[in-house]
Amino acid sequence: MSKPRTSFTEVQRERLTRLGEQIRMLAVEQRLLAESCTDILSLPAHTINRVQDELRRVAQVGWSVWGYRRLTLIERLAQFFRGAAKDEQQLLRETPGLEVLFVFHSDGYLREAALERMDGPCQSPFDVAIVLYRLNDWVGPIRRAAVRCAQRRLPLTPVSHLAAAWVGLADRMHLWARVHEEQRAVLASLVERQEVRNAIAAWIDKERSGPVTAIFDQVLRLPAFEPCLQDWATGARRPQVRALALKTLLEGKARWVIGYRRHMIDKAYGVFRRIADMAERPLAVSPDRQALMVQGASDPSPIVRRIVAAALVRDRNALPGWRQIADLLLMDRNPSVRERAEWVIAEMQKTAGEPHPAA
Repeated sequence: MSKPRTSFTEVQRERLTRLGEQIRMLAVEQRLLAESCTDILSLPAHTINRVQDELRRVAQVGWSVWGYRRLTLIERLAQFFRGAAKDEQQLLRETPGLEVLFVFHSDGYLREAALERMDGPCQSPFDVAIVLYRLNDWVGPIRRAAVRCAQRRLPLTPVSHLAAAWVGLADRMHLWARVHEEQRAVLASLVERQEVRNAIAAWIDKERSGPVTAIFDQVLRLPAFEPCLQDWATGARRPQVRALALKTLLEGKARWVIGYRRHMIDKAYGVFRRIADMAERPLAVSPDRQALMVQGASDPSPIVRRIVAAALVRDRNALPGWRQIADLLLMDRNPSVRERAEWVIAEMQKTAGEPHPAA
């Protein structure tokens, strides 16, 4: 059996286990807490969902699917002799930094209290992700506490942390079903800042690995990123990004996935195919399509050149300079690109009543 995916090293898991034991005894060593908080806040933003389950399992902050955290007899006796009136709420109030752990607690009252104690700028992208993730909490008062926390902390947070957190959560934020108008306004405020949009655009432009195309799909939802499309179409490092940006500009509309549905292929055998449901909106920008297609026809990636060839087939009658583009594609190394160019030339000559060169 394969081991479950984990976000923590063995040393970090050991620290979290010891910290969980101290929380159960209601006596936390400040140095151990600081080291564990550093471990948590240094994680990538996209791991937050997995981290919540791991913290409940390893540090045992409340109950989880692996069982309810129960105190042993020795732990109960230790609490009794130390003063049983003390509880986790009081421990949170008396222990700076414990809110980083308790914001993942299974007890909603403790999650809310942890959010209310968070103040100052976020220390990392994961710290930003914590605040944003709680906007989709299943408890209404916690979502409202997350809004107040975001209003206190996000304006003070460095742009690089905000952009990295948005990139890490972009492919799932649109799926958060509990986000209402108040929480949605917080998410929208992230990309309303020009410097944050610039940082996100630079990441998409330069990133060589990772889920860039999935992030790009979510970027197309936002009209604020339309001015970046031409730069991505001509200069992005990933050919998939150049192709998607060029396709969007040539079609004059942005399209993105809003969900999936099952389409039956064979009812007798119960065979289905998953089909994406798309939403779209017209672009406000009006680029020079001829110049874009000429540049795209010389792109080093065949993915981009196929986008140009498909646009030439579709819009050949609306392009005054179609022949220049077709001549460039006729010399392409990719057979599918050349065949489209040959077909366009043959169709246009047939329409004009000119003999085909092969005749």
